[in-house]
Amino acid sequence: MPDLEPPRRSTPPDLKWLLNERASVLGAVQSQEERRGQLEAKQQRLEHQLEIVQRDCQRTGVAIGRLQGNLQALDTAIAMAYSQANPKVAGAVQAWAGRYGERGALTAFVKSTLQSCAPGMLTMTVLMDLAAKQFGQTFTLPSERRSFRKSVRSALHALHLKGYVEPLHNGQSAEHGQWRWKAPFSSLDELREQAGAEGLSWR
Repeated sequence: MPDLEPPRRSTPPDLKWLLNERASVLGAVQSQEERRGQLEAKQQRLEHQLEIVQRDCQRTGVAIGRLQGNLQALDTAIAMAYSQANPKVAGAVQAWAGRYGERGALTAFVKSTLQSCAPGMLTMTVLMDLAAKQFGQTFTLPSERRSFRKSVRSALHALHLKGYVEPLHNGQSAEHGQWRWKAPFSSLDELREQAGAEGLSWR
């Protein structure tokens, strides 16, 4: 006589409900643990950025204190030499010299960089990175990077007006545009500049 299969027992409805609820809760726990890991990683990044900002704030405070001391010394000197003069009438100006070396240094760097890679091209982003490294520029705020981008763009515009470089993009994509050297490589002006740099006489 063949063996009879044991009767199948169906899962009680209440147990099935409990198991489903457990699986749902376990899934929610795993999801929250994953989210917590992402948030902790983000927290570490933000704390690192906060440390950088706090350090820069301290350095800026020291610089402000030093400059205010210089300002007070200048006001004292003006008052001693010209008692009727009001130092405040001069207002305030943002001195360019010293930001990127001597005046024209940034434009000269952009010019030589594009010339050295001719006939290839460079993007605005690459030019910015190279120039920032050349002049020791670091950016802790988006506004600082935008300001530096504006300076590089101004240098490119000046070179473009002189016919040294040309854009390979339209006006809409200028922020991520491509630039290349345009002027002849062996022009008389370039040869004279090279001869002067090498200390050779030009006749």
